[in-house]
Amino acid sequence: ARMKVQQGLGARVRGKDPPVARDMHQRHGQRLEGAGGDAILQRQQIDGQRVDLAAAVPGLKLLRQTAADIVRSAPMRLMFLATVLNTVTTFGMVAWLPTFLVRAHGMSLASVGLYLAVAIGCAGAIGTIAAGRLADRYGVRNPSWMAWVPGLLLLLAKPFAIAGLLTGSTQLALLLLILPCIVGAAYVAPTIAVLHGRLDVRQRPIASALLLFGMNFIGMGLGPLIVGAVSDAWGGMGAGLTAGLIAVQFFGIAGIAIFVWAGRSMRAAR
Repeated sequence: ARMKVQQGLGARVRGKDPPVARDMHQRHGQRLEGAGGDAILQRQQIDGQRVDLAAAVPGLKLLRQTAADIVRSAPMRLMFLATVLNTVTTFGMVAWLPTFLVRAHGMSLASVGLYLAVAIGCAGAIGTIAAGRLADRYGVRNPSWMAWVPGLLLLLAKPFAIAGLLTGSTQLALLLLILPCIVGAAYVAPTIAVLHGRLDVRQRPIASALLLFGMNFIGMGLGPLIVGAVSDAWGGMGAGLTAGLIAVQFFGIAGIAIFVWAGRSMRAAR
């Protein structure tokens, strides 16, 4: 009797109601296909992550080796540090000098933009190129000049920067601040040249990336922040901003001293 009932039910599924059986088989097959597809996709993702990690390991080793070589070499280490310290001054000045000219000297934004476009954009580009050429010219005879050229140029411009910030004459301030704008980035090309000249070809892009990271992370991060903090503590407005811009000059003075130290280390390493 049971066999007849089971045969009847099977016949019903197979014969009288075939769409139900087909739907059951299709749904079951789709579940199996979906599970198999998910497993394949997960396996491919894991394999891809393993490939990415394997490709990144040599780069991380090269990064570590490059950083270690820079730290171990006194000329590279000192040039790197001096450059980062000077970018604190540079970015602090670039960020707040327009506001200073507006607050302290009552200049319009259009006049400030025109002045800085000429002083920083045009004259600054010429100064950067000229500093690099001077460092190359004298560095051939004595490698110490690769550090001394930017150090001397920055030292020459420092009194002009401080006097330009302290004077009450707008015309005199604009005139005095031109030289600091011209040599404001004179240290970049010699520092990169020193790094590239003492590292392997594969390490040079990484050294440049590390230098730019330090310049932006520390210089851009601290420079404007220090100027703003000193300005707020001093009471803000023109006098407070003048104090902040002068305070950030001491980072550049420390960088100049380290450039001189770097030149001596190069002479000792000859």
